[in-house]
Amino acid sequence: MNKAGAFKRGNYQVMALLSALALITVTLVTAAVPASAVVPTTYTKGDLFVSRGDGHVEERTPSGTLVRTLNSGKTGTTSAGSAFDSAGNLFVAEFQNQSLSKYNNTGTFLGNFGSGYNADPESVVIDKTSNVYVGQADGSGNILKFNSAGTPLNSFNVAHQDRGSDWVDLAADQCTMHYTSEGTSVKQFNVCTNTQLPDFATGLTGPVYAHRILPDGGELVADSANVVRLNSAGAVVKTYTPSTSESTIFALNRDPDGTSFWTADLINGDIFHFDIASGAQLGTFSVHGLVAGLSLFGEITQGGGGMHTPNIFEVDVKGCMTIHIGYNYFPVGTVINWHVNQTGRGTLGSGSTTTVAPTGKTMHFVDLTHSLTLQPGLHTHIYFNWTIKGVTSRYVVTRGPAC
Repeated sequence: MNKAGAFKRGNYQVMALLSALALITVTLVTAAVPASAVVPTTYTKGDLFVSRGDGHVEERTPSGTLVRTLNSGKTGTTSAGSAFDSAGNLFVAEFQNQSLSKYNNTGTFLGNFGSGYNADPESVVIDKTSNVYVGQADGSGNILKFNSAGTPLNSFNVAHQDRGSDWVDLAADQCTMHYTSEGTSVKQFNVCTNTQLPDFATGLTGPVYAHRILPDGGELVADSANVVRLNSAGAVVKTYTPSTSESTIFALNRDPDGTSFWTADLINGDIFHFDIASGAQLGTFSVHGLVAGLSLFGEITQGGGGMHTPNIFEVDVKGCMTIHIGYNYFPVGTVINWHVNQTGRGTLGSGSTTTVAPTGKTMHFVDLTHSLTLQPGLHTHIYFNWTIKGVTSRYVVTRGPAC
């Protein structure tokens, strides 16, 4: 994007609109607290945060339903790339305003973050220690680094192709920064040694925009007409083509499920959901207008930033009697309540367990022993709920025919 609000695409100028124009099925529902409570409704895992014009970001469900609009009050600017920190705060690059907007985890605008943008901040990524990196499309094109309080820590003078440091993403080693420059390459820079590295990938169709590093060392890259998957050597191994013809596939982010991603066209506002492994398009909706950035609450980044919400990842029934679960990212001492029923039989058992695993990636397993006397051949439904900081969340797990 340029300062006038136009998005550069090769030798063309595409004008941006600055105003708002399987055995286990798991369903997550975050319940709103009562109206009398002082804790506002927090974001829901898996919701999309769609950057629009005039300082607006829309929270939408995966089906496209508008949940709320976050508004910084800034006008004449395009909200672009964004990222969450570990507390669920959202940081949004404000392209023409030369600023970052910060919102808390209930959508309240907290003010500007950082300083010294020079010019056109477009993307944001956060590392494991909550340092914030910002890619800039123009001006010096440097990648800027801030601590969690917004204090400038460094400015990295990276090599450019067509357009600054544009879109950035940090590798798991906390040092290797991948970035695009609206050209045909994915470039690399070591932010630990302040050293330019060889390009990760070259010869893409271009211009290339948002991208996400994958656990296998490969990468998903928005490549104008489609999205490409690169292997760890930077070679294209899969292409994801939207069901409708698009010219500026621009925004991209991974889904919290770890198996899929979302991407969006800059001008049309068409948003697409793809399965990473198969390449199948899982869904689509349109917001009809500018989409200059796309994040998901609970999104997965290799750099380690973001809001990891508590999860129950494994549920099994042993011998028709014992519930076996695996969980992580729960604060120690959280009480998980559960009850079980079968189709047509009502509640067969209930109980609770208190989490003991430390918050983090380590999975903890526990057997919730109860004489369930499940009847073979019937579907089993297992309900979980817990409350953290006044907000109650629920998982509903449906198993196939029991035993």
